[in-house]
Amino acid sequence: KSCEEIVTSNIEEASADTAYVVNYADLLNEYPAIKDNAGMMLLKLLIKLKAQKIYLAGLDGYSNDVTVDYAEKSMVLVTDIELLKTMNREMSKMLEELSKDIEMEFLTKPRKIKFGGESSHESRRSSSNEIK
Repeated sequence: KSCEEIVTSNIEEASADTAYVVNYADLLNEYPAIKDNAGMMLLKLLIKLKAQKIYLAGLDGYSNDVTVDYAEKSMVLVTDIELLKTMNREMSKMLEELSKDIEMEFLTKPRKIKFGGESSHESRRSSSNEIK
């Protein structure tokens, strides 16, 4: 069974299943380290589509051991610890900002990012593998 796809305008060759093309530039984030973070861009898209509530799982941020963040080592693109810390801080800020526009609930506790929403109060606690 075929599924309809939503693709961003930076994808040069859309497939036969492409139903919608959204403007890539409209989804970029203001924070430089996460400007094109796919998770944050998706949240912005869902807000634009007027979703009522977003349930999140696995949006964890980045650990100081990036090999645990990815299923395959070939997917690791950033290894600089300071940049990873910045990415986590910026993701936390972005989530706080976006949560003003839409209700968000974490189904799994974020491991490295912080979010102050009521539904994820436990995410404010540090874990031993969190980058501070």
